[in-house]
Formats: sequence, C-alpha cells, structure tokens
Amino acid sequence: MSQQAEAVQIKPCSCGFNGQIVTKKHNDRQPAFDYCPNLNKLDNHVDCPSFDAIPHEDKPCKPYWRFIRDSIKQVRHWCLMGEIEEVSRLFRPHLSIRTRFNENVLVSFYLERHSTPLTFSFDDAVVGHTILIMDAEKQGFINTNIEQEFGDLVVIFKCSMQTQVNHARP
Repeated sequence: MSQQAEAVQIKPCSCGFNGQIVTKKHNDRQPAFDYCPNLNKLDNHVDCPSFDAIPHEDKPCKPYWRFIRDSIKQVRHWCLMGEIEEVSRLFRPHLSIRTRFNENVLVSFYLERHSTPLTFSFDDAVVGHTILIMDAEKQGFINTNIEQEFGDLVVIFKCSMQTQVNHARP
C-alpha cells in the first residue's frame, strides 16, 4: 500500500455533488466528497460510491483511508452496488455489473476452493439482480476491475438496483 491517501474524482450524485471538492463553511454542509445529505445509504455517493471513486488496492484514498500515526488506516466503509448484466461461470464466477453511475464493472471471484459464502449463493447471481460488495477495491493495471476474494463481503438481492434503492429510502 502506498503511504499517501489520494483524492479522486467521482461522477455526479443526486444530492448535487458533481465531483468537485467544495469548501464547507461552519454550519453549512454543502455537497462535498466526504459528505452526502442523502440519508438512504444506497443513494449516497460516499457510502455507495461510483467505481471511479473506490480505492485501488495499492492506493488508499480519502475519505475511506487516512494517514494516522505513521500509517494508513481505514476510517470508513463503503459499498459498491451494481445490477448484474452478465454471468459467466466458466473457470470461476465472473459478473458484469452496471453501477448506478452507469459504469460497467467486471467482478471476478477468487474464493478459496471449498469456501462457500455465507451471505449469498451463486445461484442468485442472475441478470437483473443487485449485488453489493463491502469495501470493494479496484485491482489490475490495464483492465481495472474487482477481484473479490472474500465471499462474506458480498450480498445479492433478487431485485433490480432501482427497486433496491427505492425500498431502502426512509
């Protein structure tokens, strides 16, 4: 891991944040990369960011990582959400998903051979269902994607992403 947390640009959010850092004033919470007024965590650009905004495995970024006492520490969790568009199980499971920011992302599963995830079943990995991956990190250099090694950080809902987001609204 790099010794410096990097800031990244993200796509526009429904709260009005458009990827530009905004100076926050005392008692004036303006849209900023590290704050989103959307109470629905699935519709919040910080808690459920775009693929562009999640950290790379070798480059931790703000607001999820901070330099604290001579080391980089994770200070906030995030969740990558997408609707499954394609499923492949040739050698290992691969899913092509589309995020709510209209990004196409490949998720490859590298689980232990006899490890069965407790939080989801690959039988639920169907086109049109919604997948959520906690603390997902970008991997790769040429074709950046998600290489998911921990099955217990994944949940698949048997509904579309829009239905899931609407259902989670307060």
